[in-house]
Amino acid sequence: MTGVISLEQVIDYLKKIFSPTISNADRSRYFQITESYKDALFKLEDLNILCSSDQDPPVVIFGLNCLEHKVKRKWANLSPEEKRAVRQCVCCFVTNFGNMVCRNSEGNAVCLVIAQIMVHLIKCEWPQQWPNVVPELISLGQAGNLQALVVFDIFRRLSEDILFFQDVPLKRRRELSTALADSLQQISNFTLDCIYSAVKLYSSQNRDFDDDTTRCLRSGLFLLSALYEWCHLKPLFEWKSPDQMTSDPSEISPCISLFLFLLRLPELRTAVTEFLIVILTKKQSVINTGGSKINDSIPVYRGFFAFTGENPIETILEISQSVFVTSEFEESTCIFMRRWAEVISRLGILVVEDWKKLKVDGSQALEAFDLLIRANILAISHPSRLFVNQAASFFKSTLSSADSSIITLVAKHMPELLPIWMDCMVMQPFPGSNYPLALWIHANYERDYYSAKMSEMRAFVKSNCLSLAASIWPAEVLDYLIEWHKRCLNLSPQSSDLVFPGYPFIKPSTLLVQQWDGLSFAMEKTVANACSTDSNVVTSQPPDKVVIRNTLLGHLRDCFNAASSDLPGDPAVREWYLGVLHTMVMAFPEATTEFSLKLLMMEFTSLRYNPKVPVSAPKFAPAPPPQLLKLINLRCPAVRDLHTSIGANILRLVRSQPSVMLPYFDSFCSELSDIWTNRHGGMSEQCLLLEVVVFLALRLPCSFAEQQKKLSSILSGILVDWSNPHSFLVAFGVEGNGQGSKGGPLQLLEYYGFTQEAELVKRNTDLLIEREITRLQLQWTTSATASILKRLREALSQEQRENVTMPLIEPLTIPAFNLLKALHKLWLPETLQKCHPSMHSLFDVPRADKLQLAKADLKILDEKHSLDICRSILMISASKIYAMPTEQLGDLLCNYLCPDLFGMPDYRQLQLLPQYIETALVPLMPYVLDALYQKVNKSWAAVKVIDQDEVSDEEALEEIFAEETVRTLAAKVLNLTRLLLTFTGATSRKPAESAEITIAGGVEDAEGAEMDEELEDAQQQESSSQANSLNTSFGPVAASLFISNTNGTSGEMLLRFSSWLIAAINWPDSKVCAKAAQLLVKIIDYALRRSTPNTALTLPPNLASELLIGGIQALRTNGHNLPDVGSAVFNVIGRAMLLIEGGAEAANMYLAPILLSALNSSQDNGQSNQYVDDIKKYMQMVFHPVKSPTEKVLRDRSKILLQPIIGIPVAEKFKESLSISTLEPLTRPSLRSKGGQRRYRSEESNIGERSEIVALALADLFGVD
Repeated sequence: MTGVISLEQVIDYLKKIFSPTISNADRSRYFQITESYKDALFKLEDLNILCSSDQDPPVVIFGLNCLEHKVKRKWANLSPEEKRAVRQCVCCFVTNFGNMVCRNSEGNAVCLVIAQIMVHLIKCEWPQQWPNVVPELISLGQAGNLQALVVFDIFRRLSEDILFFQDVPLKRRRELSTALADSLQQISNFTLDCIYSAVKLYSSQNRDFDDDTTRCLRSGLFLLSALYEWCHLKPLFEWKSPDQMTSDPSEISPCISLFLFLLRLPELRTAVTEFLIVILTKKQSVINTGGSKINDSIPVYRGFFAFTGENPIETILEISQSVFVTSEFEESTCIFMRRWAEVISRLGILVVEDWKKLKVDGSQALEAFDLLIRANILAISHPSRLFVNQAASFFKSTLSSADSSIITLVAKHMPELLPIWMDCMVMQPFPGSNYPLALWIHANYERDYYSAKMSEMRAFVKSNCLSLAASIWPAEVLDYLIEWHKRCLNLSPQSSDLVFPGYPFIKPSTLLVQQWDGLSFAMEKTVANACSTDSNVVTSQPPDKVVIRNTLLGHLRDCFNAASSDLPGDPAVREWYLGVLHTMVMAFPEATTEFSLKLLMMEFTSLRYNPKVPVSAPKFAPAPPPQLLKLINLRCPAVRDLHTSIGANILRLVRSQPSVMLPYFDSFCSELSDIWTNRHGGMSEQCLLLEVVVFLALRLPCSFAEQQKKLSSILSGILVDWSNPHSFLVAFGVEGNGQGSKGGPLQLLEYYGFTQEAELVKRNTDLLIEREITRLQLQWTTSATASILKRLREALSQEQRENVTMPLIEPLTIPAFNLLKALHKLWLPETLQKCHPSMHSLFDVPRADKLQLAKADLKILDEKHSLDICRSILMISASKIYAMPTEQLGDLLCNYLCPDLFGMPDYRQLQLLPQYIETALVPLMPYVLDALYQKVNKSWAAVKVIDQDEVSDEEALEEIFAEETVRTLAAKVLNLTRLLLTFTGATSRKPAESAEITIAGGVEDAEGAEMDEELEDAQQQESSSQANSLNTSFGPVAASLFISNTNGTSGEMLLRFSSWLIAAINWPDSKVCAKAAQLLVKIIDYALRRSTPNTALTLPPNLASELLIGGIQALRTNGHNLPDVGSAVFNVIGRAMLLIEGGAEAANMYLAPILLSALNSSQDNGQSNQYVDDIKKYMQMVFHPVKSPTEKVLRDRSKILLQPIIGIPVAEKFKESLSISTLEPLTRPSLRSKGGQRRYRSEESNIGERSEIVALALADLFGVD
């Protein structure tokens, strides 16, 4: 359409767009016309017609969108007069908002657009060009509730944009945040005045709020939440109501009184609770009570825990009594109850933490805290169980308190609390629609996740409430559990409870099953805590443990005396029945001694128990071959779980009291022989019993020769296959002789048919059965061998290891390593080429494994039996293996355990690394690490970004799997580097002694932890003795690598390790980057500062240059996660600057040009001299002749200097001119990085996570490390 379109036509087209009778083609054409008008023809005076009070809502919103488009796209090109006209126009919209608003969703849209426009104007003009914006907006908001609503939204969106959204340059955001903080008192007072005036007006008229007033007040409360989430709370508590002349210290704060009143209003109480959560989370903030001394300041929560005429705690209890008895579901009520439970729990936790100061108030504090306990009891006792976790957190803090007065208060409520906690142990099924509280559950949980959520809830209550209570009041808890056990023993299934008539299987939804499950879960660890001999210092009268144990002994005697030969028929109930007895018997040694034999007889009987499920076989279904039935035990899942539980319980019992079990050693051997021969139970239970026998055999009171003879006799039937040359375990591991004899991987492929077409193999039934039998036998032998070696590793002394365990494993070593080598070669590309193409898919990683690794929380891989066998062999015989000559050791370890590092797929390499490279290859690690770093470097370069909106779920899964595999592999390689440097001998030091903690905060328990900067700064200024202590954080391997080499001229190993870690800090993973940078700094300090700083060596200019370039590129790659990586990377840059050989002269010659090139590369105009002065000042600070900078000062100044390039891609010219040795350029940072996942949480994030997000946003804004 050409020509000028009139405004009337635009309005007509807008109405047609929203007409249901118009065709899609016409609607699209009209839309294009209106968009063209918005871009080119819109004039400010058109708003008088577009936004008039008689226009339809879509037309009004379109007019505002036109204005927003003009403001955001063309603001810089507008004249000052036009800008003033726009500001006046928007202010008029706020004033006339009541005439523009419709009483439906369009009204919210109008308010949103006006707020967005005004926020953009403020970002552009305030405070320089529009200093009076806050008073002007407050003046507009005082015109009425609708105007106040718009003003509240404007301030709230401005606060959120400044803090969280980086659409404004950093310097400008800082200016705006400072200006907003300076205006906080005005904005807060205006908001509170509006809320107070509305409350007073409607209270005096004794009527409810209208819709506009409710929306206004709710918006005001949201504004307060947004502001005080990051601002100081002092202005909030300095506010006085308009009709209040003076503040009375005997009364509570006016704002607290106002909020308590608002909590009684159903329309506003949810918004109030969200604000209360914000201010209670900021426990570091204080309020001033009117005095002039700093000692007059008290914590914020004291405003709610005050002993005044208007007792806030009484109001809190009244609200709790009114809402937590609600059984009729309403969504708004449910949301409020969840938030309110969080408020009273958080308040209670703060009171407990500060109880030493509060209890000086005597009975007043005790009475108030008692009311708070009652409020939390009401929350946890709601039958829906939706608020259990919040209240349980409060009770955890009370039961963990060291103050007896708090414990005494809680003791008064234990008769009420104990049944509630015990009831939480019972798992309820997902309710049907006829369940009274079904709506509560259905609104909060999906059916598929309900069971998992309830399991988490009861585990939380048990560990944080029930177990602690058992330590404080053991007699009461144990009596309750015993009574519960007696009730369960008296329960019997009805005919209607059975799944199949005439069979012992009971429906999971029955009361009997639920009660036994809950009792078994509740007793585990709780009974042990109750019977523990540890003294309790909290209660003034410690419980008599003798009486408690006698009570339990008496109950156990009654149980075993009354036990008949007929145990529960249902496998699940029998599992819980035996589990409860196990828990009580293992509670203390006397019970184990008296009842273990009877209990073991019951369990061995149950291990042979295998009721069949009556399932009709499909028509023409083939019967399982009899050859397979001899090797497997067909069981239903419930029976399998029963047998697994029995095996685990027997092992736990034996390990807890081995001296009590030793007299039954021969009986264990007899049972083991029968179970293995007749295939009772399953493979896992059989292996657990095998572990029991080996565990006891190592503790038999006889000579080492007799122990070795007994074990050899017992295990001969299992280990014989490793010495039989015709066994597949041996045959598959022997390489062919090159004269037509095939062996190793090729024989394995041919035997299992991988070289044939898949359809031909499927049709050969006899071959499939034969191969399946072989597979089961191999699995049986390797699983049993792994279990044997797992316990042989636990030899009680070095003499026992040499005389008992090592003779047993010697025949296994060669065939086990041969087999392992063959299995590794299966995953090499050349092996895949020998397979038939139809079989290639069998070598892919299973989808389940991909999904498992793609989860962010997965970092532990399951051990494979063949891997664990060799790992155990290495651990048992480490002293002999590491004494071998280098050539033999290299052949055994390198050739067998990692035959082809580059050819091995990343996922298989990931399975290999944690199994033995970390324990076996330390003497050869420098050579292996060099290959591993190159491998990971290439793998990162191959990771590609896929737009998930444009690809299928399978493609996205492949991308995530590849990225997570490389990410985990990179972390493992870095851990291996740490291990090498801290290695002290055949085994690594224990975690408590490990230097890994000194180096980078620990391997496993300090993921992503920042180094203590102040402590590190102090360490750098300590005396020479402390400098020497740093050297001891590394082991002798590190000393041989760095100190001896550094005495020479080249420092080759320092250069090599630096190159590895420079590559690692440039991998797009913030955790690996931070840890690699921390380790690199420690290595530099170790190698160059061996004695004291006065005799420290320096870095060659080429290495210092590479460190600087690596640090700059790390800021480019991982700069988006600066809070995680900034401190460590700036330390690397600081070392490069400070320690360069030649001092200031060399730094100006080699490093200054790198800094200048890097900074200029971030600018489009290419002004080469723009940063010369900044670099000069930076160099003067670094090489100050009188005062050397501390690490923190050096980090801060480096961050200021390099701020323009943090997180910004480096120019192509810069990448070409600066390269790091032979390392390849790296790819983009991942969109799914762990740092990003931590930043953005769902709405269900708890208050601690939300507080962390705000803290990170403030740190980003003001540059705080």
